[in-house]
Amino acid sequence: MESYVSRKVETYSLGMKQRLCFAMVVAANTPVMLLDEVMNGLDQQNVQLISQVLLDLRSQNKLIIMASHLLQNLQQYADQVLFLKDGKIIEDFNNKAETERYLEFKSSALLTDILNNVEVQTLPNKTSLIAIDNINQETFNQITNYLIKNNISFSVTKMSLENLFNKFYG
Repeated sequence: MESYVSRKVETYSLGMKQRLCFAMVVAANTPVMLLDEVMNGLDQQNVQLISQVLLDLRSQNKLIIMASHLLQNLQQYADQVLFLKDGKIIEDFNNKAETERYLEFKSSALLTDILNNVEVQTLPNKTSLIAIDNINQETFNQITNYLIKNNISFSVTKMSLENLFNKFYG
């Protein structure tokens, strides 16, 4: 910002204004920071710079609440991601979990007996997701055997925030 900090703010580009606003929030050094589309208008170099600063702030136990449409960067530094639709939370995604692999299949009411203690995310399109790393091998085998016996198609997939977003809104 050294090259333009002495200029009037009204002459700044969108990216310059974004960096200025972000710098002001960081300089305030509050325990809670509220950011709205902080990456909007930034080039890739500045997106990475701000992402690194956000990671540093998180390591200092700052609570950062941010609205963003850029999911690929959000996955780097967000602990929890809320998907909103019509002003309501439709998914609360724990991004801190090391889980990347999911068992994906179409929902079946018959599966409820097997899924007693298994966390299942059911998407609006009736697709069910089970975090594989959160279940033991025996439970995984029971579920997949049931799916095979009942001719229910399934797949094992890695789920990024973008994939999850597309399942809800795509």
